[in-house]
Amino acid sequence: MFADETTLRDLEFGFIREKLKEYAQTILGKEYFENPVFFDRRGDIEREYEYVSEAVSVINNNEDISLEPLADVREYLMRLKKGGIISGPDILAIKDMITLIRQFRSFLRAKREEYPSIYRLTECFERYDDLFAAINRIIDEKGIVRDDCSERLNDLRREVRKIREKIISIIDNFMQDPDSQKTLMDSYYSIRNNRYVLPVKTQFRSSVKGIIHGSSNTGETLFIEPASIVILDNELVYAESRAASEEENILRDLRKNAKRSMNTRIVSEETMIF
Repeated sequence: MFADETTLRDLEFGFIREKLKEYAQTILGKEYFENPVFFDRRGDIEREYEYVSEAVSVINNNEDISLEPLADVREYLMRLKKGGIISGPDILAIKDMITLIRQFRSFLRAKREEYPSIYRLTECFERYDDLFAAINRIIDEKGIVRDDCSERLNDLRREVRKIREKIISIIDNFMQDPDSQKTLMDSYYSIRNNRYVLPVKTQFRSSVKGIIHGSSNTGETLFIEPASIVILDNELVYAESRAASEEENILRDLRKNAKRSMNTRIVSEETMIF
């Protein structure tokens, strides 16, 4: 049922709606109050009143439950349904939502006698145990694929680290050499076009053999990849591409797992609006 505009205006419902949105802890909650549902049947009104009364009791009793970290993951879930790509941080956001669902479910099971109406509303909550365990095993707290989630990935990343250490060792030796120091604009290295480069003074370009990958805005500095690390840089790019490919294979399997789990639909996400 929808109330007519005249009635809503007479009730100053616009002001009430904005105040309600201020109390909503989730994006979904705020959106709900944009077009709230009005009930005209006594049974529906009484049921909703029970939900609200119990929710108010949860607040008044200072219960240790909060939905504030609940991010809006609908876009990620839609991409999963369509077979699209979502990143490690996107998957981590889904995991955070599942964590809250599990916590909320456990809370209500323990408090079902105090909040029976809300408990009945949330009985259908899934725990997503398999998906939750898979995400924990594969994705770390920063949304990055863990080294130890795959033996192959672990080996490839170890190879990347070894090559990078060799490159940095050669660069450090170059920068510490007194004769080389006079050719450098500064004592640091940087990365240009996925290659390690040194800031060489333009007048010394012929003294440092290597590949030029750019220059400073003033033209006084050239960013040169020393010839001594060109082969290692090639090896590093190749090793990183292999590691990235293995990461994508792992994420692809995880996305398939998530898609299968989400086929049951996270009804909990919408139920938790209140």
